[in-house]
Order: sequence, then C-alpha cells, then structure tokens
Amino acid sequence: MLNETDFRDEFSHTILHNQNVFDEFRLIQQKKKSDDEKKKTEEAKAKNDAEIQEKMAKLKLDQYQPKFGQDPAMFNEMYMNYIN
Repeated sequence: MLNETDFRDEFSHTILHNQNVFDEFRLIQQKKKSDDEKKKTEEAKAKNDAEIQEKMAKLKLDQYQPKFGQDPAMFNEMYMNYIN
C-alpha cells in the first residue's frame, strides 16, 4: 500500500530490535581467541612431553650399571623404583 518512494525509504535500512550484534561478535572473537590459546598450550605441552621423553631415552635408565660390585638385578630394581 506504500508508494515506491516510501517503500524504498522504509526498507532501505535494517534494524535489529533488542539485539546487540557487537556483543555477539565479541563473544565469538573471545571464544576463538580462547580456543587458539588452548590449542597453543596443548601443543607446547606435547612438545615439552616429547622433549622429556627424548631426554629420558638418552639417559638409558634401564641400562644403568652399579659401580661398586652390587648385584645388577637387585640394583636395577631398586634404581627403577627410585626413578619411578
């Protein structure tokens, strides 16, 4: 029932009633940032764990031999209990 000029004027803009799109956008950005930080933390932890495992493998703890004539079987069991 509107003439063409009034129709264009009325529908040439968008109004979002009772919504704040900027708040929603901020929430999405915060979630994305939080997820990215969480991913970086997990990657850093995995890298650190891998480095620790590599260092432990280089120590060859299960092949350690006593220096003063102790029985290697008994010594290794006690030593591994200590390490664990």
